Amino acid sequence: MPLSLETTLTTIAWLLCGLVPIVGASLLLAWLINMPLRRMENARFFLDLLMMGIRSGRSPEETIVSLSHTGDRDLGGRFHLVASFLEAGATLIQAIERAPRLLPPQILALLKIGETLGDFSRIMPAARTMLQDGDGGARKGKDYLVVLAFIVTPISVIWMIWTTLFVLPKYETMVEGFFGDQGFGSALFLTDLNWVWVASQLLLLLIIWSGVLLYFINPRLASWEGTRLAEACASIHFRIPWKRKRMQRDFSAALGLLLDSGIAEKDALPLAADCSANLTFIRLARRCGEGLESGVKLGEAVKPLDPSGQFQWRLENAESRGARFQKALKSWREDLDAKAYQQEQAFTQAFTSGLVLWNGLVVGLLAYGVFEFLSGSLSS
Repeated sequence: MPLSLETTLTTIAWLLCGLVPIVGASLLLAWLINMPLRRMENARFFLDLLMMGIRSGRSPEETIVSLSHTGDRDLGGRFHLVASFLEAGATLIQAIERAPRLLPPQILALLKIGETLGDFSRIMPAARTMLQDGDGGARKGKDYLVVLAFIVTPISVIWMIWTTLFVLPKYETMVEGFFGDQGFGSALFLTDLNWVWVASQLLLLLIIWSGVLLYFINPRLASWEGTRLAEACASIHFRIPWKRKRMQRDFSAALGLLLDSGIAEKDALPLAADCSANLTFIRLARRCGEGLESGVKLGEAVKPLDPSGQFQWRLENAESRGARFQKALKSWREDLDAKAYQQEQAFTQAFTSGLVLWNGLVVGLLAYGVFEFLSGSLSS
């Protein structure tokens, strides 16, 4: 009875020390991953309202203020906050910037371009594309959350508790009874390194959670710029191939709009770079702008943004033929979008396959150790 009570108390302690923090982390991760999805939905709703006002002949400011006067709570507190700033004399961009987290930084950057162009309807197609990407990413994040919260995490915790408290101690007693302190082959490996197995599973779980957080959480440009966390996240996101391709796609779409509208190249580059919402990409684009000021042509100046040279070639082609930049860059943007999707899917498949292979390896090693011990004990 005392042994049973001790085992029960130990199991409860393991559950409290293991499951409670993981459940709390799961709730935090759920909030962090759902937050971009809510913001994307709010941004889509906000842009729809702006377009409705523009089509009816109203300015965006008039549309927002008139809707706010209805007192509709479904518009959200930040929407009414923007309306109050507009009534106080602020411009649309100033009002949105004073309402934190109303819109994703990419959409805010596009609205600034629309304000520069004097026509917000021209930036709507690019905004729709960005919102579709964000919506898909947030939904994939929810799928990953379901896998982590309801499959990987519970199985890992239960497997670690059960193996460490019940399976390996009994297995170690059997090995000592047959072979003494010398152990036998991989049986010694399993019994003496049981906590290594626990640590390996915890490390794997930590890597998965960290990867999901780094992939889906991107600090806001306006409020995080200059911090080490923002710099680190931006650098990691910039090095993910499919994310970098989408940055190039969004940047080229905004740049084409600005150049076709007659905006000076040195002014168009930083405005377009803000649409990437990535500090590393923005810093690189600013260095390209410095090259323009020193007399370098646009195609040559933007070469660091696309080492493949396709961006440079298309820009130079459009300049030499007097064509519209938006049209010249359209096929390249479509190619970037397709490649980004392909790379993302390939990584996802490789990651899930690797996780299955790892779990199979762990189970296989355990089975090998058990069967080697049994064959050795029978032969002796």
